[in-house]
Amino acid sequence: AADDVKAALLARRDAAAIAKQAGDVATADEATALGKEIQALQPEVERFLKAKRTLTTQPDEPGACADAGRYLCLVKDKWEEGLPLLARGSDEPLRKLAQQEASPPPDAAGRRLLAGNWWASAQKERVKALKGGALLRALYWYELALPGLRGTEKVEADQRIDACYRQASGAKTRAVFVPEKSMKLFPV
Repeated sequence: AADDVKAALLARRDAAAIAKQAGDVATADEATALGKEIQALQPEVERFLKAKRTLTTQPDEPGACADAGRYLCLVKDKWEEGLPLLARGSDEPLRKLAQQEASPPPDAAGRRLLAGNWWASAQKERVKALKGGALLRALYWYELALPGLRGTEKVEADQRIDACYRQASGAKTRAVFVPEKSMKLFPV
């Protein structure tokens, strides 16, 4: 299954061993770092699986809704499935964010505010995958808001977008034209 931590750790171990045999130290180091991320995520996977079992018999149990919604949104990037769960969940900050997303802001200022709330949520996360998921959601809303922003709000949003690209491992490359610096590139 996609949420099988044991299988992921075994695959990581094999990747590290193959990379070491091939003399590819950088890839071996990446595999080792990935193993640490997988281990840090293991309690979240276990909470999700437990929540999933609970939701089959108690579909509105707030704790299970919060755990399942958080995992689906922030780890699996399944926002359509996870947001309704977060909206019924016991995690107050995430519930408020999910409720805000239920009726998306129509204007740039509202989108910027929602992005800022996801940004703040990301800063509180200790597990890299969860933080990355929240940063990607902040990035989503900042990019929607950016065309309608002006002045310092636009500058702040652009800086946050840059930070999201640097900090979130799932973000793609961004190329931005900056007249005085030509181009800024942020790697995948």
